[in-house]
Amino acid sequence: MKRHGSDWLRPRARGLANAVKIPLPTELDADHQVIHDRLDKLNGEAFARAYIAAQIVDHQKTAQLLAWEISFGEDAEMQRLAGSMLPIVLIISGKHRKSTPP
Repeated sequence: MKRHGSDWLRPRARGLANAVKIPLPTELDADHQVIHDRLDKLNGEAFARAYIAAQIVDHQKTAQLLAWEISFGEDAEMQRLAGSMLPIVLIISGKHRKSTPP
């Protein structure tokens, strides 16, 4: 599956994180590893349902984090990045909800 936003987001986020000395993860955190392991055991319709459900939850969490950064963040460049990302995350989240299998 193609990862949305990675072409423009990754270099920008990586550069910004490096500039303010925030280390970026190099592997999945425990929560995402659990999701990965669960998805790895599924296929077909069961995989599709679980994948979309996980994407919806993750995009909701991301939207909340971005909204917080926009409102309360202390770094203007981070706030701008969050502001440019939030509409995209909300659009993608809406598409995931619409594509949830019945």
